[in-house]
Amino acid sequence: MNERPCHAAPPRAGRIILAAGVLAAACLGTACGQERAPSAGDVSAAAPAAPNEPAAHAQHALAQGSEHQHGHDAGEEVAEPASDLSVYQLTSAWTDQQGRARQLRELAGRPQAVALIYTYCGAVCPRVVGDLKRLEAEFPHLGLVLVSIDPERDTPGRLAEFARDSRLGEHWTLLTGSDDALMELAAVLGVRYRRVSATEFVHSVLITILDADGNIAYRQEGLDESAATVAALRRLPGMVAGR
Repeated sequence: MNERPCHAAPPRAGRIILAAGVLAAACLGTACGQERAPSAGDVSAAAPAAPNEPAAHAQHALAQGSEHQHGHDAGEEVAEPASDLSVYQLTSAWTDQQGRARQLRELAGRPQAVALIYTYCGAVCPRVVGDLKRLEAEFPHLGLVLVSIDPERDTPGRLAEFARDSRLGEHWTLLTGSDDALMELAAVLGVRYRRVSATEFVHSVLITILDADGNIAYRQEGLDESAATVAALRRLPGMVAGR
């Protein structure tokens, strides 16, 4: 795998990635359900598409495989996460849908639901957004974060258009950043992604719940599993449905 170093990450952030990689390996496998060695061209710990499989079919298969990982388990609770796993210790720079420079630590103070998507995705990503909207309906003050895996096309203007078209409200933050920033965050969250054509990607179908300090509290693997995620959110301090 042709990896690029994250030169901007401080030594402590490097430890975050290593620790998160061990944690992710225990709960993710691959998005397709079986662990395989990454192939050339993979990004982060990306899940490879089947040879010669059309991109749209590969993405659908990836989503279905993710839904059935680990048998009956659709998500994983992360018990007592160490402070060194806080996403907010990463210092990468991002830009939101309003064109404002952002850092992840600005999201601290309340739980956040985070997903990596791309706005031109027509199959899986809209369903991920749908799952997030179901969480929003239960927890109106929950923060919701979409991070683009396609920063070349997902400019701040495109993110703003997507937010309008998808009717995303004030509690939604859409972020785009550099390839290095994306790889670093994906490693911490345990998200696997890979470009399969000039316009399409395959990627893990994963919603990560962060507590108010940016620690990973829960991972929802697959689609239409928001009931378990709602239960996990209710267990977070200060997070009560309907407030």
